[in-house]
Amino acid sequence: MILSVAAAEAMMVLLLWIALAGRGIARIVRPLIAMVGLSFAFGAWVEALLAHAPWWMIVLAGGLFALSSAGLGAAIHLATREESAEAGGDANGGRGLTPESPGGGGGDGQPEWWPDFERELASYTAQQAPGERVRQPVER
Repeated sequence: MILSVAAAEAMMVLLLWIALAGRGIARIVRPLIAMVGLSFAFGAWVEALLAHAPWWMIVLAGGLFALSSAGLGAAIHLATREESAEAGGDANGGRGLTPESPGGGGGDGQPEWWPDFERELASYTAQQAPGERVRQPVER
């Protein structure tokens, strides 16, 4: 029994190390690997409890279960931090994407595409039958 608990705990530590230190692992896989390690730790703790193991083994297995739970939380944090960095966020999880300023276009701070849009819109509305219009354009 001691050997099986030790093997499960060693497997948990290995999987936790792979999930947290592995740089070539996809961000979605990190929490999954840590979750498998957590299940090994939980299984070892339950096995120690059901087999009426010595108190020190139950405490050790419970401590490693707590360590594995913290490792799962760290793996989820790393995965979500990597996701926000890919989306342009900063290291603190803030949004890095900001709307474009409409400068660089026509006069009065209009975007470059605005005159084309107005021309195409006027052409489109001119092609509509008078009965199809729901709203009349607002004069400025």
